[in-house]
Amino acid sequence: MPLANAIMDYTNIFIRLGCGRRFDRKLPAWSDYIRGLRHNPDKDAEYTLAVWQSRPPVAPPDVVGRSGCFSFSLETDRSARIHFDRTDGTVSPLCDSEVAARQRELCGLLAQIVTLTPAVKTLRGLSWLYHHHRYRRLFPPAYLRSAMPVTDRYRNMPLWGQFLRWDGSLRAERASHLYQHIQGEFHPSRLATGFPLQPLAVSAPVTVFQAFYARR
Repeated sequence: MPLANAIMDYTNIFIRLGCGRRFDRKLPAWSDYIRGLRHNPDKDAEYTLAVWQSRPPVAPPDVVGRSGCFSFSLETDRSARIHFDRTDGTVSPLCDSEVAARQRELCGLLAQIVTLTPAVKTLRGLSWLYHHHRYRRLFPPAYLRSAMPVTDRYRNMPLWGQFLRWDGSLRAERASHLYQHIQGEFHPSRLATGFPLQPLAVSAPVTVFQAFYARR
């Protein structure tokens, strides 16, 4: 498989480099990046980091509203997706001391959803974080019970985020597990089993969230 195809189809790099979500192989910003690859893992990793650092931060797609670490975008007229991103703080946004702040932010996000998009009746999420107790405790039990694993989302951050800590540092043990998995003779169909956690898709009615946060 050509290196350019592997990076396009089996990593999150296209989006991280600010090339959008249409995955246009002819996009100038992407073509410029591909031309700089040297087919040397260490040099290409350093080069990719340098390109990423030179480009603006990438926001979640089509954000309608934001409240602290959380934001939402519309999937359809009647459903919205919740996004999570760490803020620039000195502690993990999911540590015990931050729970109350995250709950207030979710209450604020819910108020925005109801006010700005009153036709929305269902809230959805997709992330590896729904495996994580510190994240799960922020959400209604019914929302969490709906969780279903989603595979083959190699282009999306809900899969790759599990290799980074809240401060952006690498989770070396998880990264090593994936790296060892793809050594030697390898086929893309086996890639999913190299990830310690698969992203979970979750959903629940807006009314479930309203009842849950009303008790907070």
